Amino acid sequence: FLAIGVIACVLLFTVYFIIISLPGNSSDGNGNDDKTDDAYLYVDQNTLSEISAFSFIGDKYRLSFAKDESGIWKYTENRTLPVDAVFLEERLEALRLILATKQITSAAKTSDLEQYGLDEPSYTLTLQTKKGAKTYLFGDFLKSRGLYYMTEKGSHSVYLVENTYVENFALEVFDFLSTDSLEMPLPSDIRSVLFSCGDYEKTYLPDGEKESDTSRLISALCSITLTDCVDFGRDVFDIYGLADGDLISAELRHKDGAIRLHFGLGETEEFIYLLVQNGSGELSEMVYLFKSSDFSHLYSQLSAVRGSRDN
Repeated sequence: FLAIGVIACVLLFTVYFIIISLPGNSSDGNGNDDKTDDAYLYVDQNTLSEISAFSFIGDKYRLSFAKDESGIWKYTENRTLPVDAVFLEERLEALRLILATKQITSAAKTSDLEQYGLDEPSYTLTLQTKKGAKTYLFGDFLKSRGLYYMTEKGSHSVYLVENTYVENFALEVFDFLSTDSLEMPLPSDIRSVLFSCGDYEKTYLPDGEKESDTSRLISALCSITLTDCVDFGRDVFDIYGLADGDLISAELRHKDGAIRLHFGLGETEEFIYLLVQNGSGELSEMVYLFKSSDFSHLYSQLSAVRGSRDN
């Protein structure tokens, strides 16, 4: 009987705490919740598979991603960039449940939003789902408590929520990007290499001589592997020698097709910048550094092409 009594007490206490955690059970009649912040309140929920796009705007952040017709996540401002879908969906998964530490009011009028900083939100998070758009507004930040005032657009309820909902998306675009994959052919599969810079062009054909300049060049090209992504976007190409007229284009024709690479020469031999094709065959706007089996020879050949253009 003692064990049964203990179990019954535990069940009663559990039911009690569930009841007092529900919104509206501590209202003063004006919609103001005066309960203490000792429980989380359910606000909303989302299903990851139903989210097809999202944006996060505020301060210096301007994020906007959407799935294409194949269900692949794309950065809407530059669809050539590779998106780290795993990282992105981890951010969205955190929105599976929207919980609050406190409900401030359930009857907020438009004129009331100013006192919570929600008339001009600090951050706006919008999800596009199968059922339509959802927009969460985050207002003033209570730094001492690590909480934001939050409301869903169209709702009359104002809550206090933890700052993790904002910090989860307060990231640079770069954080949501992955690196392009680059698979180079074998040197023995190369049929020709066409270099161009401006109006100048030069074609290299395999000569079968192991230590010739052409063989070394082909080997150096085929051994390229990406190391670091240093920047992205067409607006920065001129910094890395990748602007039209300055870049050196290489087309490697091999038995199964062709690969295009765009090189930009830095101020010293240690730096050659590279643009590659993405998975869709478009030229990605991610700027890479790379390594090669004969980096110095590759640099000298690229410099020679650049010099020939200038002459």
